[in-house]
Amino acid sequence: MNLFYKSCAVLSSLVAVAISQAAGFTNGSFETNVFDHSGNAAWNTLQDGSTDISSWVVNSPNDGRGVDLSFDNAGWDVKSASDGHYMVDLNNAGISQTFDTVVGQQYVVSVDVANLNWGSPQELAALNIAAGLDSVSFTAPDSYYQDAVYHTAQLTFTAVSSSTTLSLSSSNANGAWGAIVDNVQVQSVPEPISMTVLGIGAFGLLRRRRKN
Repeated sequence: MNLFYKSCAVLSSLVAVAISQAAGFTNGSFETNVFDHSGNAAWNTLQDGSTDISSWVVNSPNDGRGVDLSFDNAGWDVKSASDGHYMVDLNNAGISQTFDTVVGQQYVVSVDVANLNWGSPQELAALNIAAGLDSVSFTAPDSYYQDAVYHTAQLTFTAVSSSTTLSLSSSNANGAWGAIVDNVQVQSVPEPISMTVLGIGAFGLLRRRRKN
């Protein structure tokens, strides 16, 4: 491998580092958990304060409904996860995770979200995403409960502390189903100066190759 291709490999690695998963954020697909599969259970209802989903805390201070950690291989009640086998039905409640951040650094949160139709029209549940001083609300269209169709909701926030709490909550007038969430990701946004340096490096490599 000549110098040009080696240098390109180094630049690619730098770009991958610049756009990276936020440090400390884990288990975005809820695959690490405590789940009772007895009786071919399709879901476990987790109440306020539960930490049965690793790295996450359940927030259900109002009606005590909790959230449902659902398993998509439970036979009669298949709710297809968008990543892995588990997803969370927020049930007019919520979950949160606190992770390390860098003050002033921008981050992008992405969440796969679905609303399920149980054979008749349902009140669509809005997904509320909050982190730092920023928040957004997103309502996915409904899909049949045995074939969930996911849509991606995003929030960009700027960290104001060395740690940030990401909260996912659902608002639904009837307090029943939804929103279903899965595949939560938090990625840092590269600073403009970093991308400029990478761009200059790439331009320099192209010029070197042309001269050679």
